[in-house]
Amino acid sequence: MTVTDRPRDTAPVRDTDTATLRLGLLVLRLFVGLAMVAHGAQKLVGFGGDGGIDSTARYFEAVGFSPGTPYAILSGLVELGGGLLIAVGLALPLAAAAVVANMAGAYAAIQAGTDAVFFAGAGGPELELFYLCSAFALILTGPGRLALRVPALDGPKMRLVGIVLAIVGGIVAIVVFHL
Repeated sequence: MTVTDRPRDTAPVRDTDTATLRLGLLVLRLFVGLAMVAHGAQKLVGFGGDGGIDSTARYFEAVGFSPGTPYAILSGLVELGGGLLIAVGLALPLAAAAVVANMAGAYAAIQAGTDAVFFAGAGGPELELFYLCSAFALILTGPGRLALRVPALDGPKMRLVGIVLAIVGGIVAIVVFHL
């Protein structure tokens, strides 16, 4: 009989488990990243039929981010640039932290303007919370092996930096909204 350090109920990791984990992280990164790219392009240039930066600036002012134009540009650039970096897995902790902070600001604006508790169909922050939590989860997991990785921008230390930046950035976004 052999004694091991591993508890009996813990199964060894199989190659298929690792492969599906890698694929799952890729799918999550691509969806969140490309959705953010689309949102950023919508804000900045009207991709998808929106009015672009002028329309976005008016919306930002209507929900309490004033003056609207600088906030609209910043939000659009964070979504476009952060989304692209998330999709390819480059500098993921920093890019995802920026998306978390951006979505925290969006959450604050939506919560202030509605009595809806959660569901997007009722005007709630369901979508913003989905993006926020997905981006935060990617900070925690890292980009996976199917990514363009630069070790200096994606190690355990950078994940910790990403976590701190996401939390601080989220708090700052909410505070700025309430000023």
